Amino acid sequence: MGRKRSSRPELVRLTPWVIGSGAVALCVAGLQLVGHRAGLGAAAPAVAAAGLGLAAAALWQWRRRSAPRGPSAVSRSRREFEGRLAEAFQSQGYQIVPGGTGGPVDLVLRRDRGTFLVHSRQWQADKVGIEALRDLQAEIRSRAAAGGFVVCQGRFSREAQRFAAGSPLRLIDGAALQQWLGR
Repeated sequence: MGRKRSSRPELVRLTPWVIGSGAVALCVAGLQLVGHRAGLGAAAPAVAAAGLGLAAAALWQWRRRSAPRGPSAVSRSRREFEGRLAEAFQSQGYQIVPGGTGGPVDLVLRRDRGTFLVHSRQWQADKVGIEALRDLQAEIRSRAAAGGFVVCQGRFSREAQRFAAGSPLRLIDGAALQQWLGR
């Protein structure tokens, strides 16, 4: 059994905790040195504990806000993500059609004698605009498909949402994707 090597992203995740712990240690040392002069005396450990609690809460909030959301938090590669997405579509009753991908199409699905195209190339994007939808809609027309799906872990612009409202496209954003992949 080999020992797991530490990678740079893991170090980046630990950095706030290392900095926070160092800041608390400096705070405690400073209170020990200055506390008696300032008249804190026996209250210095309580102040240090309160500082530690506040620092931990702030770091936890920062970590929670900066943590990756959506499928990229679980899927590390595009291939893994597409595999999970294919499984989710299969659980919805779609069949994966081999081949036929290319251009803006990442998956080709079939259900109820209809063909559906999936665009998931921007799955890591925070916001997807109308361009991806236009490209997929043009591909739907050229292949005479019944409809299509555009998938991302973030959100879709308002313009993209309006465009999809009058088309055979279904938008799957981060919140819907989490529920879908969680099944």
